[in-house]
Amino acid sequence: MIAKKFLSTAAEAVIDFLFAPRCSVCDAYIENRRDMFCPRCRETIIAVEPAPEIPSALSSVWRITRYREGSREMLRALKFNDGRRADEIAQLNAIRRILELTNDRRLNDLIERSDFAVPVPLHANRQSERGFNQVELIFNDWLNERGLTINSVLRRVKDTKHLFDLNREERRAVIDGAFDIVEGASIDGKTLLLLDDIFTTGATMGECARVLRANGAAEVNGLVLAADF
Repeated sequence: MIAKKFLSTAAEAVIDFLFAPRCSVCDAYIENRRDMFCPRCRETIIAVEPAPEIPSALSSVWRITRYREGSREMLRALKFNDGRRADEIAQLNAIRRILELTNDRRLNDLIERSDFAVPVPLHANRQSERGFNQVELIFNDWLNERGLTINSVLRRVKDTKHLFDLNREERRAVIDGAFDIVEGASIDGKTLLLLDDIFTTGATMGECARVLRANGAAEVNGLVLAADF
């Protein structure tokens, strides 16, 4: 066992010497490949904060990272990787490392008082095209380690276009009526943690929360990987 561990450590040292590890955000050299981020980016990218303005159906929305200061390129590479599996895995590992480094009492309290988490769903056509829902990939393991399960009680009934080039009112119009509750789902009196990768205007999370509240949820809070509040 000791010999095996020594060989593994030696192999990692050789790899780091030949292919010096770099920060996943700024591409600067880092000492340990497992860190994935340089000290500066680690300090900058994680910024747990509540949103100052949220849709009325939500009790709160919390972000983990600043979108334009690191996580934007990770999310873009994860969602639009053109089938490059290696890129997808690399970005997902970097995002999971961010979550590992996130230890905020307010988030821990929010997770503890939630009954389960609900991912913002993709339409079946988009999910088939992409092969996964990135929200579930991002949060599933991290939340499971904290005792919170993900339950897909929402479904997307409208195959909406991408929203990133639309303003607030245009997003609201496109997303109106886009979601429904899954048949047979029971959420009466539940406190739910609604998950998404990015929070911009709040139109998508607001519509999802409205549907959840209309179907009996007592409280809906939001948690997103990235936002620029």
